[in-house]
Amino acid sequence: MNRIPPIPALYLLCLPLLWNTLARLGHVWFGAGGDLRYLHHPWLTTLHLLPALLFLLLGPLQFLPRKRGAHRWRGRLFVLSGLVSGAGVLPLLRALPGLGGPLVHLGTVGLVLAFLASLVIGAVAARRRAFGLHRAAMMIALALGLSVASARWFILAGMAMGMPLERVFVPGSVLGATVNGVVVAGLLWWPRRRARGA
Repeated sequence: MNRIPPIPALYLLCLPLLWNTLARLGHVWFGAGGDLRYLHHPWLTTLHLLPALLFLLLGPLQFLPRKRGAHRWRGRLFVLSGLVSGAGVLPLLRALPGLGGPLVHLGTVGLVLAFLASLVIGAVAARRRAFGLHRAAMMIALALGLSVASARWFILAGMAMGMPLERVFVPGSVLGATVNGVVVAGLLWWPRRRARGA
């Protein structure tokens, strides 16, 4: 059986990002304050963050034991929310002056395109009943999507040590994506290695 991260651990990983997402939506629609860049673009912000919230809540549930139909319908919502949220990042990147400069923006676009491609590959593989490819692609999509959540922990740790957000944002984002990439690679590689060794 493939090893998977425990579902509570995935939700724990997402806590800072879930809180940040809810707070940002609250600032945009129910009051002033927060990051003014997002207040000036409420619809773009909502187009990205509302489906992102659904993606974060549904993603870990895909590891539950499969029951007839439930996994499929959750999966469809998971893919749809990921596609809308991921596609929503691209106009938001153009609209908001971001941290890190052009190279970071280019890296973000690459990560988003890889995320969207993984979702599409996973969905098509499921339709073709290629379930090994489906599972691998969806695990990669979840890891890429949750790299933002992992990055939040590194960014918070840097800020707790007294470093400003501008200094920790880029290294934290790179570390988040790297750690998630290593974890998902291990989860996909380890069962194959054991099967070959058996």
